[in-house]
This record gives sequence, C-alpha cells and structure tokens, in this order.
Amino acid sequence: MNAIGHMLDFRRSFNETNGAKYIATKIYLQRVKRYLFKKMKTSWNELLSIEYLNSINCWATLKDLQLVIPYHCNKYMQIVKNASSTLNNVPAHDLSFCTSFITATLFLMVKASRPMTFKFLTVQMIKNTDEKGIIDQTRFKTQEKYGFDSLIFSNEVLRLVNGYIDYVRPRLNPDCDFLLICRNGKQLVNLSNVFGRIVYQAIGKYINPTRYRQIIETESAMNLNQDEQAAVSADQKHSSHVAKIHYQKIQSHEIATKGQQCVQKLASNVEASNSILKVNNAIENITNDFTREVNITQETNVRTKKAPFSSMEDQFLIDGLKKYGSGKWTSILNDPGYKFHP
Repeated sequence: MNAIGHMLDFRRSFNETNGAKYIATKIYLQRVKRYLFKKMKTSWNELLSIEYLNSINCWATLKDLQLVIPYHCNKYMQIVKNASSTLNNVPAHDLSFCTSFITATLFLMVKASRPMTFKFLTVQMIKNTDEKGIIDQTRFKTQEKYGFDSLIFSNEVLRLVNGYIDYVRPRLNPDCDFLLICRNGKQLVNLSNVFGRIVYQAIGKYINPTRYRQIIETESAMNLNQDEQAAVSADQKHSSHVAKIHYQKIQSHEIATKGQQCVQKLASNVEASNSILKVNNAIENITNDFTREVNITQETNVRTKKAPFSSMEDQFLIDGLKKYGSGKWTSILNDPGYKFHP
C-alpha cells in the first residue's frame, strides 16, 4: 500500500497533478488497492477455514486433545519419582519436560485461556487457592476490559501442580516466584510453543492456545445452546458479546464455573482425569516413601550418636583384651558378660 502513495508522489514531483497521466495513474492504483484488499480478505477467510486448517494439520477435535495428558503421564510420573530423591541426578531436559506437561495440563484441564493468564501464575497464588479452587488472575492481555480472569482448579489438578512445586521446581533453582520456569530458573515465556510441542508429540497435530480456543468455540456452536456458547466465550475472554465494563469478581466466578461445566459437558476427559489421578497417587506414594526415609535416617542418627565410655566400660575393655587378645573388638563387644552402651 505504501508503494501506491510513493507512485502518486512521484507523479506530483513532475507537476503532473492536472494532467491525464496523473489521473489515469491514480485510477489505476485505486483499482490495484481494492484488488489487493479483496485478495487479503479472501486469504484471511481461507486461513480460518476448518477445511484449510485440516489440510495443513493445524486442526483437531476435543476427542483428539483428550489423548495428550494420558500420552505423557507415565513419563512425567517417572521423572517426578526420580526428582523426589536427592540421590538421583535428573537431567535438565527431563525437568523441562515436567514444566511442559504442567503447562499443557493448565490449558487442557483448567481453561482454554490466553498464555499470559498462566504465564504470571505464582507459587503463592497456588498455595493461597481457596476451598473452591479459584484464582483471580489480573495480569492478562485484556485486563483493562475485563478486570479478572478467574481460574478454577479441581482438586486433582491442584494436587498435580503442588507435586510439581514440591519435587520438580526446586531442581530448576528458581530465581523468581512464577509457577512455570525454564531450566535456567527464570520465568517461562513461550507458553504457546511449549503447549504446541506437547500436543504435537502426543497426536501429531500443530495446535497452539489460540487454535485450541477456536476448537472449543467451534464445538460449542455444534453441541451447546446459545446461553452455554455465550458462557464459554465469555469465560475465554474471546468474544465481543461480553460485558463492556470491567468484570466484578463474583460475576467472573460465576462465568468461570459455568464455562468449566459447559466444557466438561462437551468432553468429560475421563482418561486425562484418570491419568492425573494415577500421577497424584504415585506422587503420594513418593511422599510417603520420602517421609519414611527421613524418619529412618533420623532414627539411625539418634541410635548412632556417640557417647563417652563409662568407667565400667573401660574395665570391660581391659578385661576383654586380656581374655581375647589385642584387636578382637567384635568378640569383646559381643561377649554377653560385658554390657556396652548402644
């Protein structure tokens, strides 16, 4: 479009503003401008066509996306188990995978949201989650319009995230309070790339968070009534039909709750829930094993605490040396006639 203006300026520089050549050039360039705009509009419509997105492997169904968490859960579970023991050296790429798994879980099981909503989640937010599992996020792209982007964590997802906080995150040596961090301990920024990579590894399709929201809205249009569709769109902050004023907290909570119920109506995601339950049970076993190891270590330290020899024990040693000879300490210790401190 800038080239069109440059050509007209070129004509003006030769004082042809009143001539036929200038008028012909202007008409011609206006037609070119209209043609280019029409072509761009057609291209935009084609890019949002489900058929076109399917042809380039950039579209999936909710049923496809339900396979992502079950596909990765065993690997995640094994890495967390390794990370729970201080004796194990866990590779950095395994720890990064765990962060990617949690990132994908947030998108798939909490909300089809913009990445910024999860990017600025902090450990303290997770720890301060109320009994309803609600977190009111205020740092996201359209915060000035909506005020809050409320997230609802189910008990199973909250347990999963806390397992990541307890066993994986400390291994990354965090230098910030953000929940999702890179292998260098800094805030994870490219959540879209992380989510897309995890999804592609599981189902072989290129799906980013924006595309995932489009998939949710498309399936809601086919399977939900208008009120339910509006609730999904409002919850995702992805529609022009939401309130024009800032959301109030209570309204945001209601929308988030209803939106989550509607998404669950579309796809119960039982396999993913069972997989997360499986991981949580394994982490609970890891925690129990870890607690037992700590208790055993503490008991051993108590038992092996050194104590000075008493005068009676000194006499036992003298008598034992006479009886068994020099260096026969085990025989002296095991002699039932001598009583030594444990």
